[in-house]
Amino acid sequence: MAEIKRSLAVVIGINQYLNGIPVLNTAVNDASEIARTLRKKYEYQVLRLLDDDATADKLNNLFSAFEQQKLPLPDGSFIQIQESDRLLFYFAGHGIALDALDNLDGPAGFIVPQDAKMDNDATLLPMKRMHDALLKLPCRHLLVILDCCFGGAFRWAGQREAVRRDKVYQERYERFISSCAQQVITSAGDDEKATDSLFKFGQRTENDAHSPFADLILKALNGDADLSDDGVLTATELYVYLHSELGKINTKQTPGFSQLKRHDKGEYIFPI
Repeated sequence: MAEIKRSLAVVIGINQYLNGIPVLNTAVNDASEIARTLRKKYEYQVLRLLDDDATADKLNNLFSAFEQQKLPLPDGSFIQIQESDRLLFYFAGHGIALDALDNLDGPAGFIVPQDAKMDNDATLLPMKRMHDALLKLPCRHLLVILDCCFGGAFRWAGQREAVRRDKVYQERYERFISSCAQQVITSAGDDEKATDSLFKFGQRTENDAHSPFADLILKALNGDADLSDDGVLTATELYVYLHSELGKINTKQTPGFSQLKRHDKGEYIFPI
């Protein structure tokens, strides 16, 4: 059976936006706690980028490293990413979509770096740039999680309906591990309206430690989303859990689930 030899993660959270962009209250805490859980419970090696570590230049440098199939480390060194690695990419911060109503190909989605300017589209980071850089990674298993407004604009491959799976028996587990899995979960759809000239940013509850979406991810990573009760959390189960539970508390926010074009029959897996 093909084994996953290393578990890697890039976890980004931005609260303290500059240049008049509204600050967020929970993104940094969300990213910090998810990074901690991945390290402690799942033994991931995590690159954590918070606030001023997530400027436009630094995020572009990160994606340039991805294009070279590398993961940069804080000390300036790099990890050469291998086919046998798995990588989780998580972003919590502002996201916007331009021309969502007029573009026949769907909205042009952007994530917002910490130092972006509201009146300068060139300071935003296109989701297509992020998507293309992630596709350069050779790792067999990749899971992208975007907790931002208009995250559903990151749907470059055809979306497939997620369904609840039966228990993961050994032969299915081996197929999930050995086949390519490149899956994307977003906290909101791509149909929230924003125009070219007026950016409407999402609001997070001021008194909560986490966004509702991140809170559910943390519960899922601690076992609440093992729908088949087989000790394995798949990306599909995670999405089904998020979609179901988030709908109970916020009917205006609909998580999305899609696959990148290299996706085959694999599943990104967390052994609970």
